Amino acid sequence: TIIAGKLEDIAFLKNSVIEKGIGQINEEGFVIYSEPGKMTVITAKSDIGVLYGTYHFLQLVQTGKNINNLNIVSSPGIKIRVLNHWDNLDGSIERGYAGNSLWDWKSLPGKTDPRYIDYARANASIGINGTVLNNVNANPAMLTPEYLEKVAVLANIFRPYGIKVYLSIKFSSPVN
Repeated sequence: TIIAGKLEDIAFLKNSVIEKGIGQINEEGFVIYSEPGKMTVITAKSDIGVLYGTYHFLQLVQTGKNINNLNIVSSPGIKIRVLNHWDNLDGSIERGYAGNSLWDWKSLPGKTDPRYIDYARANASIGINGTVLNNVNANPAMLTPEYLEKVAVLANIFRPYGIKVYLSIKFSSPVN
């Protein structure tokens, strides 16, 4: 039996090992504890911690590790773990090194690509908690209500996976 949830939601399972582990983690950390032949508990202080713990457990299973006697207490050592995309609003990537942009700005906000959820899941599975959507030499149009609405759609897709959205803003953007 596998039980996953925030500690407050699975309080009936409290034991000294789990409580000690919870005391050692930060908001994105997790505890995985198993009683051989009975159950495995994946818990944390937050939903994102539970998600990270679940991904860690799945990694153990998929790599053939022994999952019968687990006592894992883990917290990210770095608070902000970000991927910085150098994408332009025209769909290109700065300097052309990486093909086309992941973000289909022309279709947003009305149509979203299912790959956005795949992107969020893949990043959460390795502990990435932020993404910069655009190039450091950003087009000032990124600050218009039209594009901020598109950014909000992506942020809403990424949020359940613990991923915050950041934008690069061109320093000369306030100039008329």
